[in-house]
Amino acid sequence: MRKKKVLVIDDNFEISHLIKICLENEGFVVDLASNGDIGLKKAKEIQPDLVTLDILMPGNKDGIELLDIWEKEKSLRNIPVLVISVMDKELLYRMVRKNVAYLPKPINLESLLSKVKQVSNLR
Repeated sequence: MRKKKVLVIDDNFEISHLIKICLENEGFVVDLASNGDIGLKKAKEIQPDLVTLDILMPGNKDGIELLDIWEKEKSLRNIPVLVISVMDKELLYRMVRKNVAYLPKPINLESLLSKVKQVSNLR
């Protein structure tokens, strides 16, 4: 059985590596992207089974812009997205058209695993 791939797009090194370690311990293959541009490129290349996405990131593309692209790109729109952000859930839902799953920062590892499994039906 093929291991499921998760792409973590987050500019915070500690958070992205914490997510990576947690998910790898559960048998997932995890790739990291430190900004939206790199994340978009990697998502198109590796076609992950799930993407975790920070909203507030520096660079050319923040999480809101990536979600807009996600809706429009045929190759990406069926990949589930789990937003992991300090941004308020209600504000986030007003800013994006797509109904995305949400997990607040700081991250609780049990909640992370539960949400990943719920969002993507990976297990």
